[in-house]
Amino acid sequence: MQRALCWWILKRRNNPGLRIGKLNVVSPCIFMIWDLFLYFKSRSMKGLLSFAFISVLFLSCKKDNQPAITGLWKEVSVYTRDNAGEFHWSGPSRFPTHLTLTEDGKYAAFNDVPAGHGSYQYDHSTRQLSFVNSNGSITNLTVSVLDDSYLITDYLVNGIVEYRQKFIRN
Repeated sequence: MQRALCWWILKRRNNPGLRIGKLNVVSPCIFMIWDLFLYFKSRSMKGLLSFAFISVLFLSCKKDNQPAITGLWKEVSVYTRDNAGEFHWSGPSRFPTHLTLTEDGKYAAFNDVPAGHGSYQYDHSTRQLSFVNSNGSITNLTVSVLDDSYLITDYLVNGIVEYRQKFIRN
């Protein structure tokens, strides 16, 4: 592969159409695009349109990479309202919640003692996380932050945040 790339670069060094200042070599990627352009240009307008279409596909493709909510999470902070009505982040309780979310839709919560288990559903588009415990009661949370390291869940009452929990991935 390297030999072919080196041969190709050396071949392209003598191409006066790619001269930038005193340099003839810019980068292999530019040379490949330039070669494709010249190839399709020499063929026809149809070839040029094909080149434009292929270029748009390669340049506009964006991988939608959403972090997975599954995993082991440990509570590190709680966002609660004080007596004056102001919200503040504080450390977790003496026994922080440990939350396990599996790929098959099961969850288990633990904070010094088992705190619940059952099934869950997470909708990436609406950011709604629903827990159904073993008794059948449902808890709905909104996920305000989800990345590779952190998960922040909001408990809302009538659309107003009552409290938040911040978890770090274990």
